[in-house]
Amino acid sequence: MDLPLGVVGAFVGGYVFTRLGAAGVTGLNLYSMLVAAVGAAWVLIVYPLVAGRRTH
Repeated sequence: MDLPLGVVGAFVGGYVFTRLGAAGVTGLNLYSMLVAAVGAAWVLIVYPLVAGRRTH
């Protein structure tokens, strides 16, 4: 589940940075990787809080 959430987070990071007035993902460069990593980390932290605990 981490991989799909990380990919979604990369898109979220690009969107959020663009909405804040900064450049979003601009290609394959260090800045774009940083934007994607920030978004992915945010989604990976927030998802468990929103989804809650699941018991098996």
